[in-house]
Amino acid sequence: MNKIDDLIRLNKIQLGIRLRLKLKVYIDINIWIRLRECFVGSPKNREYQYLYELLIDLVNHGKVVCPISQRIFTELLKQDDYNSRINTAKVIDKLSQCFTILSEPEREQAELFYFVRVKILGQNNIIPVDDFIWSNVAYVFGTFIIEDENIPKKILDKLQKDIFNKLLGITLEEIIEKMGNKLPKQLLNRDISTFAINLGKMLANDKINSKKQLFLDELRGGLSVYKVTIEGFFSYIKNYDMQLYTELCTKGIKNTNDLLEIIFKDIKNDSIGEYLPSFYIQLCLHTMMRWDKEREFKSNDFDDFSHASSALPYYDYFFTEKPLSLMLNSSQFNLTKKYNKVVLNNISDIIQALKKIAI
Repeated sequence: MNKIDDLIRLNKIQLGIRLRLKLKVYIDINIWIRLRECFVGSPKNREYQYLYELLIDLVNHGKVVCPISQRIFTELLKQDDYNSRINTAKVIDKLSQCFTILSEPEREQAELFYFVRVKILGQNNIIPVDDFIWSNVAYVFGTFIIEDENIPKKILDKLQKDIFNKLLGITLEEIIEKMGNKLPKQLLNRDISTFAINLGKMLANDKINSKKQLFLDELRGGLSVYKVTIEGFFSYIKNYDMQLYTELCTKGIKNTNDLLEIIFKDIKNDSIGEYLPSFYIQLCLHTMMRWDKEREFKSNDFDDFSHASSALPYYDYFFTEKPLSLMLNSSQFNLTKKYNKVVLNNISDIIQALKKIAI
């Protein structure tokens, strides 16, 4: 590792320890919009005004923090009105304290390393993933550093450090201001992919005979995509951590397919535990959606699945809409119980849960 890698790692550890002392609340974009309305003085109803004031008080007293995620940021960009985006960003800055959970690729890599070191190799002195997956909002899409072979190393080291530290102080409001109306609309359009998935679901409906069969089909399909993450893992350890690679080889795990087989068996035999939650939660939700033959995928379902895979493992509370709340609280996979988290959609229930924290 070079100096900037050490600095990034240290920052994550320090932030993880800092946030460990606070209850973490994941708020979906629709509730953020209601909170924005309260912020600008036009609440839609009295309960949301109370919720806004309650959250502000809990954050100010250090009891709660509401970090955003990559998907929340993307959904924020979908707000057509520039002033609405700015005001939503201001509210998010207040309640998130400019913190975010790591981007999905980074989080999946962190979870995979933890799974390998702790569950497979039995190492007990590893920093928990929970303490290693937070960052500043400037890095909501991933931690990035400047690389330039033409810059002398000493100067590059200082430049990387200075830029990293400067970005730690950036707010979401500043990011939205700098973006203006130059929004990546093409990245937000999932209509074509959603149509393709619904077509595939319709054509396969007659072939689905049991929930177990469907789950295993989804597992195989999901692992074919997750394979890219595992390939990245092996590429990294072969170049930067030969000791870890050697330890895996002694367990008979020498390549991507070997590790994929272990993950497949652990999930199939229901022995995965709380490891690899980002993959497992989305797998369960996809299975539930496909089993419901009358329900079509919508483009925002993919965002909902991502919200769930961010919130359930790492936040204490998840405030979302009713359909997703019902899925997560369903007895089919018992996801809320599995991760021991509170998932609510009713505004009165949300307020009551937060009032208990305020006591």
